[in-house]
Amino acid sequence: MNTQLLNGYDKYVLFGTRPIGIQALRQFREAGIEVACFCDNDESKWNTKIDGVKVISPLGLQDFVSRENALTVVCSSYAKHLIAIQLEEMNIPYIYFSKPIFVEITSFCNQACTFCPYEYIKRPKSHLNPKLMKEFLHDLKSENSDILYPTVYPHVMGEPLVCKHFFDFMDTCKELGFYVCVVTNWALLSPDIQKRLFTEYPDLDIVLSLQGPTKKVFEWRKEKKLTYEQWIDIMFEVMEAKFKYAHHGAIQISTIFPDRANKLWTRSDCDLHLFEWYDSMEEFTQWKRDFGGRCAAFNDEMRQKYPENYETIKDATSPVSYYFNLYNVLKDLEQWVNTDEPAQFEFAPNIHIYSKKFGIWGVEEYFKSLIPNDKYLHYEENYHALTEKCDRVGDVALLSSGQLVSCCIDNEADFVFADLNKGEKYSDAKTQERIRELRDNLSLSQICRRCKARALVFDKTELNEKTQPLTHYGIRWHGKRENDSGEVYRASYELSYIFAFPRIDANFLTLDIASLQDKKQFTLIKILDYDEETELFTERKNYSMQLKPGERTSLSIPYEFEKGKLHRVDFITATQRINDKDDGVAVYSACLRV
Repeated sequence: MNTQLLNGYDKYVLFGTRPIGIQALRQFREAGIEVACFCDNDESKWNTKIDGVKVISPLGLQDFVSRENALTVVCSSYAKHLIAIQLEEMNIPYIYFSKPIFVEITSFCNQACTFCPYEYIKRPKSHLNPKLMKEFLHDLKSENSDILYPTVYPHVMGEPLVCKHFFDFMDTCKELGFYVCVVTNWALLSPDIQKRLFTEYPDLDIVLSLQGPTKKVFEWRKEKKLTYEQWIDIMFEVMEAKFKYAHHGAIQISTIFPDRANKLWTRSDCDLHLFEWYDSMEEFTQWKRDFGGRCAAFNDEMRQKYPENYETIKDATSPVSYYFNLYNVLKDLEQWVNTDEPAQFEFAPNIHIYSKKFGIWGVEEYFKSLIPNDKYLHYEENYHALTEKCDRVGDVALLSSGQLVSCCIDNEADFVFADLNKGEKYSDAKTQERIRELRDNLSLSQICRRCKARALVFDKTELNEKTQPLTHYGIRWHGKRENDSGEVYRASYELSYIFAFPRIDANFLTLDIASLQDKKQFTLIKILDYDEETELFTERKNYSMQLKPGERTSLSIPYEFEKGKLHRVDFITATQRINDKDDGVAVYSACLRV
């Protein structure tokens, strides 16, 4: 932990009480540093205690800082940038406890998976200059840094073990006291490398990138030297090495479950089936049972084969293992096999398999190549709300080119914070200012404006019906809810968009909407057309209405919707916080009609 960043202050406050805050408290205590209090935006936490440390409100924090010479340490993963903005507005000094730092030590890979944009990258593939790598890592621990305990991932593109400087990187991180998580396809994890990793780096966490875990998908990896069976056997050899050498770090088997891959584009009005690991959900369930059974048997084998080491590491945790606690952790095989919800299966001490969304990365040509020709693709470019949605704002990635970019999917260097080849640094005031500028205005970056996580996929197939439901709810809509009668609706928040790609020549927009507020409500509904050349929406019609508290009504707005041309419908309404929800109107249905 970079304790020199704490110099000059008398008291320390940890902002965030989730696992990362608990980890920070442990790190502070191990360093012999007293924490004055926690702070949290969650009202239910106020005036409680966590491990003997009181939790105060942000208002209480402001009072505390005004009385004491105190530094606030941001202890959050997904909301760290929002907390930083909040503290800046309150004029409260802060630093980050931890922040993901991606270091692409190489952009070369020993595999060329068809479900990865590796072959679409335009920039030259290279290894990171080892001198620049070491200078960058040391800079993260300089007195001008803003991170107490960097979380370093040696990848963006490429396989880390391809790089001949891999262990130089690991040794430098160990020297500096950084937490490291290595993401690997494990094909190059020989017994010698396993021994070195597990004996020399006791806190190392490893992600084994299984992705689609079938023999068919293994062929998509274009692995030249191993069969599928050999590759899977190496994975179990790596996991056994953890017990053989009594390694405390976590091993995570990262894969993609088919329902999650196909549902990544939640605003698609058609089943894309882009990544079919299995022919049916039944086949997938059987794979879970077979693979999970092998994992359970592996656990019993390790308990018997390495009894002392097994007991030693049974209750061990990695330094910041909160990064792996994304979903429910299940330890029962049958529960994991039968669950439909995202869940981790921890089948051995600190070894688990989990499912994730399939990342589309930042390569637009690659993304377009995945979309069938009978689909229309649009990126939702809504600048004002993106900071509330993206948990990568404020993270950085060092590419093998020596350029420091905006996040781990900016693999074409769209927005460069600094170029280490020119002597620029992460800790430079100019670099930090650029990071804040992007955090506050994502329209500066093309990759943020056209983020692949905000893609809309529409079906072009002509409809014979006279009604077309609209299903593409963009930003500022809450998730699906049910009323007391079991009817499903979505609730708007301030300015909310619905996108319409007509598959019929429609004449009306029909809506079934209701007020969610306890006062008279003014709502403005706008219809806009999209221009392919300028990539801009132009307002064509607006419709205003008033709703009484709780009133529900149906309306039909006349407008000529041209088949095959994208439109957007804006809902603009003042929101009111009721029952801890910021709500405007409820939309029960939105349709185009002839």
